[in-house]
Amino acid sequence: MAQEKDPRLTIAGLFGSLPAVFLAMGQSGFFFEIPMWVGVPLVVIGGVVAGLVQGRSMSAKAGFAVAWVVGGLGMTVATLFYLSGRSSIINYELLIPAFIGGLPGLIVGLVVSKVTGVPAP
Repeated sequence: MAQEKDPRLTIAGLFGSLPAVFLAMGQSGFFFEIPMWVGVPLVVIGGVVAGLVQGRSMSAKAGFAVAWVVGGLGMTVATLFYLSGRSSIINYELLIPAFIGGLPGLIVGLVVSKVTGVPAP
């Protein structure tokens, strides 16, 4: 029997990832521009909320919050770097820098998961 996925992981993923994606896309001119002084705090707040949702103990909440913030900021920086100087992209092409930029956060999350026993996304 397949184990059901904890809905908290899905909610944490949305809070941790979407602000970073929207900031990077806004900075790249895909829709309305989001100033960095607004977007970066939103990415950090989204990461902290994701960590609070995902973790069960205070140490897990803090660890996952750090992981989501690192991943969110990494996704933003990698996407901005990837899109700089490009005039057009294919829709799914944005997954490449988002995945690469999010790897440090994923690694931190896996370490926190291993130490605390709370499943990582």
